[in-house]
Amino acid sequence: MMRPRALALGILVATAVGCADSVIRELGPGNAETVVSGADSLTYLASNLENVSDRVSFEWTNSEPRLQVNHQSFIPHGYGLLVIRDAVGAVVDSTLLEYQLETESRAGVPGVWSVTLIYAAAWGRAQFSLVPLPADAVPEVSTDKRRARR
Repeated sequence: MMRPRALALGILVATAVGCADSVIRELGPGNAETVVSGADSLTYLASNLENVSDRVSFEWTNSEPRLQVNHQSFIPHGYGLLVIRDAVGAVVDSTLLEYQLETESRAGVPGVWSVTLIYAAAWGRAQFSLVPLPADAVPEVSTDKRRARR
């Protein structure tokens, strides 16, 4: 039978080891965050995410009323949320960062759009691109069940 002192010491050691990666981090130089913005697309990449909880925003000029989001993120723990607002501040897209997923936004007002990323205890890689879509583009039909969650 184990003595109470040895049991307490074992629990203390197990707790300390379990909390070793509980340091919450913000995005930093080690994440190689890159935003490439142009007239015909925006590409975002942040790698080596290790328990990142942060919020970042930037602007992108979209000359069309809609956009397509091409997701290539891999976040096995925690999550990343992408929120896109049009030129008047209306939310046109709000999607969890996913792997190999294409989504299309609702129609909005062309101009300077706001892109916000919210990370919560995220591990892995955040990667996506935005491509303008004309108003008359036929919405893509998808059988992807993850898309139905929106």
